[in-house]
Amino acid sequence: MDHRRVAVAVSEGPLHPWAQYELGVVASVFGTPQPDLSDQWYELVVCEPGMSWSPLEEAGTVFVPSVTGGCLTPEKPLADNVIQALRNAYQSGARMVGLCDGTFALAQAGLLKGRRVAVHWEHEAELRRLHPEVDIDSGRLFIDDGDIVTSAGMSAALDLSVHLVATDFGVSVANELARRLVLPPLRDGSHAQRSVGVERRPDEGIGGTLEWARTRLERRIDITDLARHAKVSPRTFFRRLEEATGQTPMKWLLRQRLAMAKELLESTALPVEAVARRCGLGTAANLRRHFQRVEGTSPTAYRKAFASAGSA
Repeated sequence: MDHRRVAVAVSEGPLHPWAQYELGVVASVFGTPQPDLSDQWYELVVCEPGMSWSPLEEAGTVFVPSVTGGCLTPEKPLADNVIQALRNAYQSGARMVGLCDGTFALAQAGLLKGRRVAVHWEHEAELRRLHPEVDIDSGRLFIDDGDIVTSAGMSAALDLSVHLVATDFGVSVANELARRLVLPPLRDGSHAQRSVGVERRPDEGIGGTLEWARTRLERRIDITDLARHAKVSPRTFFRRLEEATGQTPMKWLLRQRLAMAKELLESTALPVEAVARRCGLGTAANLRRHFQRVEGTSPTAYRKAFASAGSA
């Protein structure tokens, strides 16, 4: 299935501001050619009332934004033809993406039974009431469950979109796209929804310490080092980082090390052992263990899939 063939479903009704934003995100990321990043960028089709829904069934990635979902209830269901098109797309192997309330539409189509999904924390109770068969995590920005990908509200759609670009084209391409969109580097979905945003404002709070740590990943860094740089106690640093990112200091550091490893695997021909040393994971065996657990693949397989020309 070619995930670069993207379709977005828009149904009847006024466009609320958040729906307009989500559609703008999809159009900006997946509907705007980036020839210098890839000559095989995405092809985007918008499906709306009065048009055929067949492009949904033919797409490799299907976006269902809030304008389609809208906190659907039994009294306000999604149109039968849209539900059937979503089911057909899923059965054909498409990657289904629910943005905020779009998760309700995927649930109504029967695609989320037993699946772990993200949703805006304000809508968790309603989704749980209507669809108790769904495993909901309202603490995450987004959740990539393979062929089902879901996000929380508004700005999380951008994080999820950049994540999908990284999945399809690699971390280097995703980070370059993020710079063009004036976004921070690629973030994973484990960041907390109700964060104080220190990663988006690295000059505030403990953000300066996080930037300092990113430039020293090849060295041994522990929470004492981080707290000393931030001029707070280790307990205070632990609490602030967890509030801001949803991660412990050691998990945050591991994620940064793996992100650096992915960039090195994409952009250099360094042996895996050297990549492990550069990103602070010590040995190739240690890098392979963490890489397989978090990324679901080996460093060598990742390099084969995403290495830029001349780097492998």
